[in-house]
Amino acid sequence: MQLTFGKVVLLKFDRAVKSGKARFSAALTAPVKKAMGWEEIADWETSCTPKGRLVATRIELEPKPGMGLSGKAVELETSLIDSFELIKIEAKGKGSKKTKSVKIELRFNVTYSDVGGAGKLEKYLLTTGNEGAMNVVYEKEAENQNLEGMDEETDTRQGELEHMVEDVKKKRGSKEVN
Repeated sequence: MQLTFGKVVLLKFDRAVKSGKARFSAALTAPVKKAMGWEEIADWETSCTPKGRLVATRIELEPKPGMGLSGKAVELETSLIDSFELIKIEAKGKGSKKTKSVKIELRFNVTYSDVGGAGKLEKYLLTTGNEGAMNVVYEKEAENQNLEGMDEETDTRQGELEHMVEDVKKKRGSKEVN
């Protein structure tokens, strides 16, 4: 499946030896809301963290059209897009009344598995001015699907075990239990 994010801006990125993570902002569009199953943000909310993630295999960052940068697109092998956040941003109008308008910005993380990913992102940032579109190739995740050989009773026991481990962690004041 494919999804396009518009008005994408690379906010930051970091890397490890064979992978890394990048933070982006983008416009919240109807196709994105539909693909993710999101509703409108409530009027009283200034930000929210909607549920969802994309198991992405590849992204392509394309420069903003009309800037003479065709052919400067960057492709990255990826594994996950998550940590979505919606933020309302007020912008004042240019008229004498200074009317306020609100836009909703979408922020998210992309975990990339491309060994040269950090270099590609830096090159994109330096050559494009950092605004464009992001085409995402992703796989639809199965919801509430049990693993082969597991039944509901096994699944329930696994959940109970996870709760017991959490209780032990709280009692010990530690984040890890061996």
